[in-house]
Amino acid sequence: MLCFLDIPEDIDEEEVRRLENVVKHITDWAPRLETSQDEISDDDICTICYAYAKSHSFLPCKHRSCR
Repeated sequence: MLCFLDIPEDIDEEEVRRLENVVKHITDWAPRLETSQDEISDDDICTICYAYAKSHSFLPCKHRSCR
């Protein structure tokens, strides 16, 4: 796994921890996405997680996400 502690010193430990959490989340979801039988069109996929179809809308802007 990539070691984020080798990144320049202007990035603090909290930022490294957050980035590691994002990488873990993506790594955990990858097998689920590969085995999914449902095809989601590019226009309908959530632009936040890229794992589920958009199903909820924010008000009043009407932006959409999966939850």
